[in-house]
Amino acid sequence: MLDKSLACRAADVIRERGWMQGSLTVCAASDEDKYVKYGPVCLVGALYVAAGIDLSLIDESGLDDDSDVQNSLLAVRDEVATPLASFMKNTGLLEGQGSGPRPFLSDVTTWNDRPERTEKDVIAVLEAFCLS
Repeated sequence: MLDKSLACRAADVIRERGWMQGSLTVCAASDEDKYVKYGPVCLVGALYVAAGIDLSLIDESGLDDDSDVQNSLLAVRDEVATPLASFMKNTGLLEGQGSGPRPFLSDVTTWNDRPERTEKDVIAVLEAFCLS
């Protein structure tokens, strides 16, 4: 079930926590470190936080051994991130991403991490998708 309102909540997460590139969130030595739970996030990290996923439970590969966490990550990917990628491709935002005919989560990540990207760009695309 597609829940576009998650994209609007993700925009709020970025406004509250800040935005970053290159990682879901800031890595810290300890799960106790509040920066892991409250620090800046990328576009995909914001989607995960908006869905209630604790980013400190995710390993470097993006999938945790905990099946509940993994199922939540996959649900966000399938129900929100992939439709967001399609929306971005249809509106011309993924041009030149090398995404082929069907855009994927990695295309959204690449778009987020482009050097010219700004926090304002990311919030704008999340809100446009939410309202589409």
